[in-house]
Amino acid sequence: MGGTFTGVNGRTLRFAAFPASDGAGIYYVTLDEGLRYSGTSTNGSMLDGQADEEGNVAGTITTVAGQEIEFAVGSLAYSSAEELSEQGLPANYGQFYEDNLIPHDYVAVASPGGSHWFGRSGNVRSGSPGREIIALSQR
Repeated sequence: MGGTFTGVNGRTLRFAAFPASDGAGIYYVTLDEGLRYSGTSTNGSMLDGQADEEGNVAGTITTVAGQEIEFAVGSLAYSSAEELSEQGLPANYGQFYEDNLIPHDYVAVASPGGSHWFGRSGNVRSGSPGREIIALSQR
């Protein structure tokens, strides 16, 4: 699928969107008090993962077709400025340290294989998402 998007500034941009694969998608995820993530994507794939106090998460995505995809990621907010710089990433992810691992409901976007997640608490459709974030990436 492709098309154009026109922003409020009048600038028109082209885009292309491809069907999600290998567990990628938009997930509605809950992080509970025991640091367990669980959730379902908009296409019905299931995510189950366990975080530790250092921001690492290991788990499984089970696609609607029954494929099980294991993943292991860590929050960039727990990485040092040096580690981030070595990977060519901005060194300011640490500013989100206190906003991580907060039990809550999240809307998260996951890349294929669950290797990267990014999300926010709150109902993003209502226009008033919460401050807490998920920012997990392989490191």
